[in-house]
Amino acid sequence: MKISRLFALLLVFLSLGCAGVKDYLEIFQERGLSKDYLDVLARSTRSETLYSQLETRVQIKATLKSPEFNRAYLEEYARTYQQVTPGDLLPAAKAGAGEFLEFYFYAYLPDREANDFARPRSIWAVFLLDEKGRRIDPVDLRRIDKVTPVVEAFFPYVNRHYGYFYLVRFPAPADGDPASRAGGETRLVFASVLGRVALSWN
Repeated sequence: MKISRLFALLLVFLSLGCAGVKDYLEIFQERGLSKDYLDVLARSTRSETLYSQLETRVQIKATLKSPEFNRAYLEEYARTYQQVTPGDLLPAAKAGAGEFLEFYFYAYLPDREANDFARPRSIWAVFLLDEKGRRIDPVDLRRIDKVTPVVEAFFPYVNRHYGYFYLVRFPAPADGDPASRAGGETRLVFASVLGRVALSWN
C-alpha cells in the first residue's frame, strides 16, 4: 500500500516537471514566525486561569520582557520585514534597555467592565513581590489599544475580540537582572475581589 502511494507521488512529480515540483513542495513549507522566536516567547510567558463554579472568572497571560525576549522580538521583526522601523514596534520595544522591568499581559474576563487594569480606579491591583514579600508598584500601566494582526501574530495568545492587551512597567533592578528583583524569582501579582493571580519567573 505504501509502495503504491510512493509510486503515485513519483508519477505526479515527473508529470509536473522541475518547476512544478518546486511549486508543489512550497505548499509544505511552514510560513509565519520562526520556531526560534516562538520558543523564546513560550519560555518568557506564564499564564493562569481562575474559575468559579466551573466558569472562567479571569484568564491572564503575561510575557516578561527579558533581554532574551527583547532580542528575539527585534530579530524576528527585522527578519520578517527585512528592516526595523521604530514607529511600527510595540511601546516596550522602543524603551531603553534596562530602564524598566516590563511585562506585556493579556487579560480576558467574561465581564468586560471588570477588564479595567489601566483605569485610575481599577478593581485590580498589579504589583511585584520581592524576596521579603514587599510590594513594588508599577510606574506605568497602559492598555495597548492598537492591537493589529501583527501584534496577534507576535503574541498568539492575544485576541482583540475577547480581551485586552496591556503593558506594565516597574523600576528596573539595580543590577539589571530581572530575576534579582525577588531573590532569583520575579513574581507578578494581579489581585482583586474576583481573585488573585500570581505568575513567577525564575
